[in-house]
Amino acid sequence: QRGQPVAVVDAQSHDDYRYFPETGEERFPSLMAAPLTVSTPTSLGHFSIGVLVVQTLQPREFEPRDVELLDTCAQLIAPLVMNSQLLALMSGPDEVRAWIVSQLGGAGLDFAAAKEPARAERNVEVRGIPTSRGIAVGPVHFLDDPVDLENIDYAPNPDSKQERRDLLDAVAEARRELHDVRDEVGERFGPDFAAVFNTHVQILEDKGFVARLEESVGRTGSGLLAIREVLAAYQEMFARIENPFFRERGIDVVDVAQRVMAKLLGVRIHNIPLTDGAIVVASHLLPAHFALLETEKIAGVVSEHGGPTSHGAIFARALEIPSVTGATGILEAARPGEQAIIDGYMGLIYLSPDERLRREYERDKQRDLIAVEHLDALADRPAETRDGARVALTANVGLLSDLRLSERHWSEGIGLIRTELIALANRGFTSEDEQEQLYEGVAGAMEPRPVTIRTLDLVGVIVIPHLEVSGEENPQLGWRSFRIYLTDEESFRAQLRAILLASALGIVRLLLPMFSAV
Repeated sequence: QRGQPVAVVDAQSHDDYRYFPETGEERFPSLMAAPLTVSTPTSLGHFSIGVLVVQTLQPREFEPRDVELLDTCAQLIAPLVMNSQLLALMSGPDEVRAWIVSQLGGAGLDFAAAKEPARAERNVEVRGIPTSRGIAVGPVHFLDDPVDLENIDYAPNPDSKQERRDLLDAVAEARRELHDVRDEVGERFGPDFAAVFNTHVQILEDKGFVARLEESVGRTGSGLLAIREVLAAYQEMFARIENPFFRERGIDVVDVAQRVMAKLLGVRIHNIPLTDGAIVVASHLLPAHFALLETEKIAGVVSEHGGPTSHGAIFARALEIPSVTGATGILEAARPGEQAIIDGYMGLIYLSPDERLRREYERDKQRDLIAVEHLDALADRPAETRDGARVALTANVGLLSDLRLSERHWSEGIGLIRTELIALANRGFTSEDEQEQLYEGVAGAMEPRPVTIRTLDLVGVIVIPHLEVSGEENPQLGWRSFRIYLTDEESFRAQLRAILLASALGIVRLLLPMFSAV
């Protein structure tokens, strides 16, 4: 407030003390701080761009010379911090530049020339496919593709044999990185999320894919041309597939190709800085984005391409992040840093909303939050009717990550595990041993609460590799449930064995879908 140093023996007793649990600063009783102040020759005078803080494990009465020394250090450090911000402003991507401009603007430094020109029109509407329910309001944050394969300067090695070795090394390095990403995602979100990256790893381990790259680089002498050529062939193949589930799997090949090219260029994919409440806008929402991004800062996600069965959409739903996919034109229409509204119920995005529309959606968002709070307030009360009839309130689970939500909302058990969604996330049914581990994990986590596992049922347009059927006229009432089991009896037996083995760890119930009578 005053732009002057502060020294407090018992910071936590101060009237202006604010505690943030994630800092862990409850261990430090005493605090001394000095503003990072920058002087400017303009009429702005002095302004603060941050604070230099010292905290102690033991209570300490700071001497005037301590405060003076810290203030001197802050004055020396401030220009370095300012210069680093300016360098990032000049060289960083649009979303980082927008964030820095907002931070410096909040400190009192006007960067009007660096800001996007104000949009004349308001409430610019873009329509897409609603893929995760909810409402989000916040600033636009663009996600660029890790490597733009169409617009890149690349000089291949004059030695064609060395270029081939470099490309194969890049494939191996990308494979190792994906193993690391898979492990990190597994720790953060659970095994079903991590399983998504199995497909990416399998692509890089596929002899046919690698052989195509080798043949192409040997003929063209360029790793970039080889990657483009092989990617184009795969994309053409996927584009001819009518089923949207398989057509969207082409995104995995794009992701893999970009990773290999990044390794060939020596680029490492880093975490992407986000501001709180960001509306993330991307061409495709890739599973890797959820490994790179601070998901707790994401208010909503929008992608120009993709549909409700894309892995990005599945991740967004599991994390309860409002999402709209297939929003054609969003990349051209949106501007970094501008305010946007996501309506995950209707599949609508509004850019630069006016005050009336913003207030309307803020009210809707608040009503959603209040409704959840009201339900949570009832969580420890028995679920029963006024005349005393008891009802078991159980969870409907599609992915193992949903278990976190069932615990958060005080579930009395799992009323339904939809195993087809686990198969969908894994791009096909997993082995008997893997299924047993999954089911045992759920049964053990919920014990002594009951768990109901439904055997595989392809509902509507859900399609799983190796179990697809052609010419299905009525997917809602046609080839599903026991008709699938008769087609692939061994898969059905494997699932039954896995469920029965898992029942040793808890109360497991078996549900056979679509039967009207014994």
